[in-house]
Amino acid sequence: MDGAQPVGPRGQGRQDRRRVRLGHGASSYLSDGLYLPCLTFFVDVPSQPAMFAVPKYAKALSALADERNVTKTLSHDLVEVDSANRVATFKTDAGELVTKEFDFLHAVPPQGPLASIKESPLADAAGWVSVSQQSLQHTKFANVFSLGDASSLATSKTAAAVTAQTPVVVENLKAAMDGQVGKAVYDGYSASAAA
Repeated sequence: MDGAQPVGPRGQGRQDRRRVRLGHGASSYLSDGLYLPCLTFFVDVPSQPAMFAVPKYAKALSALADERNVTKTLSHDLVEVDSANRVATFKTDAGELVTKEFDFLHAVPPQGPLASIKESPLADAAGWVSVSQQSLQHTKFANVFSLGDASSLATSKTAAAVTAQTPVVVENLKAAMDGQVGKAVYDGYSASAAA
């Protein structure tokens, strides 16, 4: 990377080693592509101690980031963006404010349950719809099923996960509507598009 000339609108004939915050998906495109010689990539995952909630994928993504010289900063929450000066301000878990310059900022907001669910009898202690980890049926209300971002499932909230959860809910919901117990089981599958 040393001595490489930046490309693009900000990089005409000068060194530019600004930090970039990448979310899932963007890291693969940029770190394999045209911009690698001119930027130092910066990955920040808000309010999380790892790059991904599933340990198997977190380990693989961390290794991939190390291999591609991507700086990892975990447990930072974006609190302000000064777009005119290309500066982002983050708050650490310890409450410290940290500023980072950027050329490209992909902000991923912290995730949490909707107030309408969190404050309802459907919610578990954390505010998610309380479901069986296998059947995706509610733990108290037999006529309720949940999947994806609203559920209490112990897996990452990704499109890959909800794709694997959908057939389980469909089969078990159909069985419940027929007065039977569904036999479909969710295996906890999830995946990250960042690799």
